[in-house]
Amino acid sequence: YGDNFESMKTLQVGNCGMVPTMAPSAEQTPCTLCENGSDPPHANRTVPFSNDLNSCSLLAEWLPDVWNAGSDLCRTTQATLGEYCGCKNYNASQGVCRLCGGNDIPDYPLRTLGPSRECLFYEFHGLLADECTFYTKKFSSTCCADRCSSLEPCKTGYFCDTQNGTDSGICKYCGSYNNTSLGSASFKNLSSSNDNNTKLYEEQCKPLVCKASEAPLRLELTTDAYPQETWWDITNQTTGTYNYTQGGPYQLSNTTFVEEVCVPKDACLVFTIYDGFGNGICCDGDISGTYTLLFDGTEIASGGNFGISESTSFGSNCTTAPVPSL
Repeated sequence: YGDNFESMKTLQVGNCGMVPTMAPSAEQTPCTLCENGSDPPHANRTVPFSNDLNSCSLLAEWLPDVWNAGSDLCRTTQATLGEYCGCKNYNASQGVCRLCGGNDIPDYPLRTLGPSRECLFYEFHGLLADECTFYTKKFSSTCCADRCSSLEPCKTGYFCDTQNGTDSGICKYCGSYNNTSLGSASFKNLSSSNDNNTKLYEEQCKPLVCKASEAPLRLELTTDAYPQETWWDITNQTTGTYNYTQGGPYQLSNTTFVEEVCVPKDACLVFTIYDGFGNGICCDGDISGTYTLLFDGTEIASGGNFGISESTSFGSNCTTAPVPSL
């Protein structure tokens, strides 16, 4: 359906090879974003891959006029965007292929691999075009967090954010929840703020102490007006490890986050910061963001005025030219 949700609105199904679903007739039941017909709990949440339907409430108002409740487009929208907007769409979500497995939408639904290509877009397209298995293999490392439990703890620098009081959850980066504006061990960004998560954070997110073969990497990042569009990762070119570590997207605008991680000295690493909308984090709007990257105490990159992404190579084993920004 082209590059975003707009072409799907006008073409209905685009080039997916399906019979177009027209607006519901008087005999048909209109499609609703929430299966029970209620308003989406996260009414003001930004809707990805859409321009004028840029909130859950606007999408919920639009759907009944264009699709009927039994269409593939309606069910797919409920299983992806509906769940993203907070609806509990049990029927539409039964047996669907998820990028991260299980029954939930991607852990990082707004992470992007290009303009208007969020993780949630790939799950939506994968379900409708029956290509979810292909997309899972290709994008799960970017769109999905590591799973954890008391028997399978997270790797160093991460802690287990347990879900709904259960023993299992997903690994969250310690630095993302210890920022200068909110103070140490703030849980306003977590999916479930509870005593168990506080205990796990304090146990697993120790002060950074690097080995002799490692050096500290420090990122000081101030978010712009759209923090959910910003994330970053580090690739180890020496070992070929993609997403060696990563952080974001963020939930709080105009907030300074301090991220710290130990990285190997004898390697070539590439830090990349991304903006989902493709306009960087500064100079476009009332709130401008910025970032500074320090390796072993020395500043190696800074800025905010970039497009889709900006990359910096560092480490003693770098022999290739720096990766260009996009």
